Amino acid sequence: MTENKLSLASKLLYSTMKIVIRNNNSSWSGTGFLFEFQLSQTETTYFLISNRHVLMPAEPSTMYLTFHMANPDHTPNNQNLIVECPVTTEFLVPHPDKNVDLCAFFLSPLIENLFAQKKEIFIQTLNCSLIPKDWSTFDSIEEVTMIGYPNGLSDQKNNFPIVRRGITATSVEQNYNGRNEFMIDMACFPGSSGSPVFILNSGGYFDGKKGVLNIVGNRLFLLGILYSGPTRTDRGTIEFKDIVSIKLETMMHLGNVIKSSEILPIKNEIEKRMNKKLY
Repeated sequence: MTENKLSLASKLLYSTMKIVIRNNNSSWSGTGFLFEFQLSQTETTYFLISNRHVLMPAEPSTMYLTFHMANPDHTPNNQNLIVECPVTTEFLVPHPDKNVDLCAFFLSPLIENLFAQKKEIFIQTLNCSLIPKDWSTFDSIEEVTMIGYPNGLSDQKNNFPIVRRGITATSVEQNYNGRNEFMIDMACFPGSSGSPVFILNSGGYFDGKKGVLNIVGNRLFLLGILYSGPTRTDRGTIEFKDIVSIKLETMMHLGNVIKSSEILPIKNEIEKRMNKKLY
């Protein structure tokens, strides 16, 4: 399997990474995806995008990422490389609005260091061209695909994420409850935080703005990033010798998704830090 033979769906699998963070008191996992910005026609800078609550621990921590390794012809092979790095503020770029649960981690120094050590890694990245420019082109109900690591699950042998499919639970054209968000009807669990949510249509799709069914062609958009999901509380009693009351918090198979356009304010923050225009 060579890079130019990878299907669109396969490339998306390579674009996500399982994030494991550990410190002296706790550890947790989440999902991130690789994102690139162009500094020029020949220079690219790389970031890992996820949620604030995944990437910004309250105390000094270490992050563990598993990279795919590459063959000499820059195609993926079956080997993986686990890399650890400190989570420090100098590499973190949070969204300027503290109420938006998004953050980027500057990954270029780590990648450059791996290549300097002759460790050839294989990555696939997302970019700003996948962010919708006109949200009115989407229908009120769309099928969506989410890629991530629910409860930390993954294909550990092949270093691949778990793919889930569902539908939009609210219209993506509108802002759910006045926030730049929408909801999806999909089972969402801890570990999936930071998962990219896509529209991925192969072989046809409906254009909501034109009211036209395109029976041929592909459509790919990065719609948003999962950050939470509503829960419900179930109460009951268990009778043994004594009656014990229990309270269980369960997921509602719905997810809250930040629209991908919120990546652009992070891009602006990166430009300020680097004093360079990004594309």
